[in-house]
Amino acid sequence: MTLYICDSITIEKKGARQNLLPFLLTKPQKRGIMKMQYVKPTYTKIEKPDSKGNFFVRLAYGVVGGYMDTKKMTTQQVIEEFLKKNGVDTPREFFKKKFKGKQKPAAGGTNISNVSNGGNAQIVSKPKSNATNVKEAEDIIKNYAKTVDYSGAKDIQRLNDINDVVVTLFQKYNLEILQTISTANYKRANAKACYASLKINKNAINNGIQKYDWKVRIERNNQIINDPAYSDSFKQEKIEENKYSRWSVSSSTGDIKDTITHEIGHIIADQYIGQINGTWANINYRNDPTNNCKIACDKIEAAYKKAKSNGDIYKISMYGASNKFEFFAESFSMYEKGEDMPDDIKNMVEEILKNGKL
Repeated sequence: MTLYICDSITIEKKGARQNLLPFLLTKPQKRGIMKMQYVKPTYTKIEKPDSKGNFFVRLAYGVVGGYMDTKKMTTQQVIEEFLKKNGVDTPREFFKKKFKGKQKPAAGGTNISNVSNGGNAQIVSKPKSNATNVKEAEDIIKNYAKTVDYSGAKDIQRLNDINDVVVTLFQKYNLEILQTISTANYKRANAKACYASLKINKNAINNGIQKYDWKVRIERNNQIINDPAYSDSFKQEKIEENKYSRWSVSSSTGDIKDTITHEIGHIIADQYIGQINGTWANINYRNDPTNNCKIACDKIEAAYKKAKSNGDIYKISMYGASNKFEFFAESFSMYEKGEDMPDDIKNMVEEILKNGKL
């Protein structure tokens, strides 16, 4: 059994250039066929095995080849067996041992300086976000994603604002090149992001982020609280809402830059410690209490639970109270803006950022 495990860079193998995935996650199936776990927005297509049982799984990231026997094994067992056979402890060690010195420059004016940096973009020249049309805006940001598609965007100034935030924070926190930066058609979300993509609602670009006056919501809640027509349980929900200072960081300003900062908080948490997508986002993540990535994820969760129990969550945002993922993104956004925040939460954010990618 052979699995190719490496970082997202281009290498030469048997004369053919292949863009290899950061990690190969599979579930062994009957007849030895391996089924890729589907994670949006990744496109997957399993090619037919050849006569030797060699399979190829084609994704948006590139092509990965390997062999798998029909033995029933969990993903973790597959990984551990492979690493043991190659005398290494981690996939990164295997990559350094197997392909050292064979890296090729990545596309889009970026450069992979060494294996240890995880394939982060080394910017050849800092873009200036002064685009005058959509094509120029796409060209400015092409160093930060393999695919950039701003189709449907009309407000060039907001595209420049988006680019400014991406350039600044990607360089500041040494983030890896994304698979996609693009526009999207969302009914409610202004943007969505993970380790591999940043998608921004066209409406948010063309019409801006709606500024939400929280005082108006509190006044409306108070009317409900004082109205005997509503149930006690519904009134209690409104009493709880009134304890928050705002709905979200970006809704309090109506600035798309704050929305993108929030989304990059998700990218950081996912790339650094695999908070959202686990091993898909960070090859070193393991669902093991002794794993450094898992420990960092648990610290975010612990800070989230503590904030909800001691009332500090009311100082972040109501959206940040939704779950541990939004809690970190909202807290990161506050931190980047230099807003006052509870010391425990600020210390948690600083620790995640200081440690970088684990």
